Amino acid sequence: PPTAPLLLITGAADPHHTPSTAYADSLRRLRTELRLEAHVCFVSDHFPPSDADVDSLYALADALLFPSHQEGFGLPMLEAALHRLPIFCRDLETLTSLLPAENITIFPEHAAPAQIAADLRRQVEASHTIRNRKAVVQNYGWPAIYQNFLAPLLAGAETPPFP
Repeated sequence: PPTAPLLLITGAADPHHTPSTAYADSLRRLRTELRLEAHVCFVSDHFPPSDADVDSLYALADALLFPSHQEGFGLPMLEAALHRLPIFCRDLETLTSLLPAENITIFPEHAAPAQIAADLRRQVEASHTIRNRKAVVQNYGWPAIYQNFLAPLLAGAETPPFP
């Protein structure tokens, strides 16, 4: 099983808006009930994310899942588009009017979560861009460079050629 979060929740509850705090609390309870603590991370539980932090998280993300039931504008969708991320959002006029419908995956109000997850996974796995990025991180990220090249070199062993 994965040991890193599969879902990062960047939106912090607004302390001045009681419904958002109650919603955040219900999401945390659901995460616990489903035993997903190792896979779902509320970023604001660890640090208050700055704009630069959120930008960095978009750069690491494979997709944007925007399941909002109500939304004033949909800025996360625009940010995700700028980062070339696949976008999955609920069928809300305020969201679906932001970008051309053929460029986003719109799911109905009462779509089954399992179906949304399957659609998201299928599209992410089919993306050449995402697969290429993952290959670069896997083969040329610092952990891989250390494990495959530096550690053997430091141990006096011969290093393999680059993949």
